[in-house]
Amino acid sequence: MFGSNALEITIGVVFAFLSVSLVCTIVTELIAGRQRWRARNLERAIRNLLDGSSALPGEKAAKAAPAPPQAGGPAAPAAPAVPTQSTATNWADRFFRHQLINALSEDEIKPSYVPSGTFALALMHLVAESAGVGQDLVGGTPATAPALSGSASFDQIRDAICKIDNPRVREALLPLVEDARGDQAQTLSPMRKFTSRVELWFEHTMERVSGWYRRKLQQSLLLVALATAVLANIDTVAIIGSLSKDAALRQSLVAAATDYVKTSAQTRQGDPGAASGRPPETQPGAPDFSRNLADVQQSVSRLNGMGIPVGWLSWNAAHPAPASKELDALERDVVTLRQDVDQATGARQKALAGQLEYLGKRRDALARKLQPPYAPNPDNLYDLFWVMPHYPSYWAQNFGKAVGLLLTALAASLGAPFWFDVLNRFISVRAAGKAPEEKPKDPKKVLKPQPPQST
Repeated sequence: MFGSNALEITIGVVFAFLSVSLVCTIVTELIAGRQRWRARNLERAIRNLLDGSSALPGEKAAKAAPAPPQAGGPAAPAAPAVPTQSTATNWADRFFRHQLINALSEDEIKPSYVPSGTFALALMHLVAESAGVGQDLVGGTPATAPALSGSASFDQIRDAICKIDNPRVREALLPLVEDARGDQAQTLSPMRKFTSRVELWFEHTMERVSGWYRRKLQQSLLLVALATAVLANIDTVAIIGSLSKDAALRQSLVAAATDYVKTSAQTRQGDPGAASGRPPETQPGAPDFSRNLADVQQSVSRLNGMGIPVGWLSWNAAHPAPASKELDALERDVVTLRQDVDQATGARQKALAGQLEYLGKRRDALARKLQPPYAPNPDNLYDLFWVMPHYPSYWAQNFGKAVGLLLTALAASLGAPFWFDVLNRFISVRAAGKAPEEKPKDPKKVLKPQPPQST
């Protein structure tokens, strides 16, 4: 059972899925990095956390812009002035301008990761600034209230929070103060107990943001996988058919999959952070585009070298000319005679042209005689989209092609780590093999039960 063709076909299909999924996963990560999805998701979450709106500054300006007037129509009325948020209420912009957060940014690009401790420190500074604790924000002179420092009591923290001009942040922080007040730990100061609650609040929000990002990445991966399957004509049904008919292809794919798993295991043992069959986890920082492009090229080369049916066929490849020695000889004579006609003149050229026409008719007649009845090929785009849909007898092939492409896209959307784990298990099952059959024992060495002794 373990050495059966079904297991080899399964390993070959899983290895093909892994290669396609690697390409799709890396391409999706490249798109996410170029579009700064992680940084934009984090910025939206923090803006929603502090200001109650996840819209980015550019989106706010687009929504506030008046619609252009219609041609020939009356001018559109002027849009009412949109009051801009002051520095006292626009907490998200002040948060990202804070030096602790700005230090995590790259040029004008917002950070893609903010530690919870850094978030709590920056937010506490904004609370103290808004409440005027420790400094008079208007006159710049020391205030009478004590500073919101590490030695502040719970009452001082609560009083400062009650003075801030952001009701959303105030309503979120006041319950955290009361929760920290009930902490009986004697080793932590009130401020440290409170900031730990703020950090936990931020971490819970980031868990939801990570879920949003993963869902968006999964949806994008599905679209990339579908585009890859259609553009490259990676048909699961056709791959299974080829593997079931070609024993050499099965064995070569199984050997390639086994070597790939062994090489990946050795790479992880030598360098746990190196690239392997499992794509590296996305880091908070900017992705390494050169390394990702190299991984894409390596995966595409591996896919092309497998020998499985990949890619759309041209018309000549989908409908090859019939093989015949007589037809080949006629084709050579036609080519040679055409060159003679081009070089000849006068009556000789006319005579050679008549011979060329006669040989051409003989060649075409023989080709029609040898050519089997025309049959559309689903691996040719013209046949698939312009010929086969008009004949109900070919609809089953069209449906099979659509199912094969869709299966490939769905499989690739599961991600390379999933298929790498599946391939590891099948390789392990195949390597285990059958347990050796138990050899029959010599009857002389078999212990026979002794009859009971009479007493």
